[in-house]
Amino acid sequence: MHLLDFSYVDKACAGDRTMRAELLGLFAEQMRSLGATLDALLENDSLEALAREAHSVKSTALSMGMDEMAASLKKIEVVSKKLLLSSVSVELAPSRRQLYEEQMNSLQPDLNEWAEANMSKKTLHDLIRFCKLQSSRAVSEIGQLDG
Repeated sequence: MHLLDFSYVDKACAGDRTMRAELLGLFAEQMRSLGATLDALLENDSLEALAREAHSVKSTALSMGMDEMAASLKKIEVVSKKLLLSSVSVELAPSRRQLYEEQMNSLQPDLNEWAEANMSKKTLHDLIRFCKLQSSRAVSEIGQLDG
């Protein structure tokens, strides 16, 4: 069973094989560096940057049919923001705090409950590990296209 769905890329490229190869190459490169990036941000307690990175990669994962990875990236984003908001040692600009609070208040109830119950760096570590496995599989599938 394939992890990736190339229909979005194929549609966007409209038969241009060079463009398709370039897009898949860029995606593979993003997937190769994702794990190290997420690990470093978590290790450095850069929760705000971790939330941003997870958010930005989520749409790319969705466009490639990686729904489970996108869901995990959303959880990374939410847990990171909840940890930020609950931290007494992190000073957020009032406008940023308000934005994050509004985002957390607008979450679907099941995601909010899950995040509240799993709000820890261990959870983030586990989610990142899953994303690393998924990204490795994605790179492998793209590599098999060349073979």
